[in-house]
Amino acid sequence: IEHLLDKQQRIEFNRPFGCINLEFGSTTDVLPRLDWSKTSIVWLDYDGPISRDILSDLTFLSQNLTSGSMLLFTLRAKREDFGGGQPPNLAERLRALEERIGRSVPSGIQAQDLSNFAEVLRRITTVAINDGLIDRNAALSIREQLSYRQVMNFLYNDGTPMVTFGGVIASASDMTKFYQGRWKRSLAYRPDAQSLVIKAPIFTFKERRHLEEQFPSVAASPGVPESDI
Repeated sequence: IEHLLDKQQRIEFNRPFGCINLEFGSTTDVLPRLDWSKTSIVWLDYDGPISRDILSDLTFLSQNLTSGSMLLFTLRAKREDFGGGQPPNLAERLRALEERIGRSVPSGIQAQDLSNFAEVLRRITTVAINDGLIDRNAALSIREQLSYRQVMNFLYNDGTPMVTFGGVIASASDMTKFYQGRWKRSLAYRPDAQSLVIKAPIFTFKERRHLEEQFPSVAASPGVPESDI
């Protein structure tokens, strides 16, 4: 899904594979017209701050994804999007956040909690997902009811602080299969508030090309620390 309608020709030219279907428009317009009858892996890569439209997307997907599907989403995690100042007025920042998302923040979140903004975003988005499931489960038997289980909580900075959260939406029987999997063995498994902080290495264009030419063999480049590869 691409919202830059004025860049459509360029985006289509840069499509990496012919099997990729492009949809142009806002996610709130495009998501409802897609087919959600199959088990899906959905990644919404937002490049802006949290908003009521983003929360609406998450609620829609939790109401429509089939059991066993995975929902991932990336958001900008920049506190200054909601007011600056030195020192910042956290109460005003919290009000600006609530105004942007069109709802109150989850119970228990106070102005001082904005110092850990990534965790505030995680709690707000989790509530939006669960709101959709509550409405959906009202018409289902206990056996058919679905729940959301987080598996990803990544925090990184590529010039702007970003977060990626994600999890599985599944019925009780499918969730049993999920717990039988190898998720907990992964170093990237993050089911709670503890983020995996990713420090992206900085390469020059020449270094990147040099490394890519060596993959999938063990790669090296002059002066580049092994820990960055």
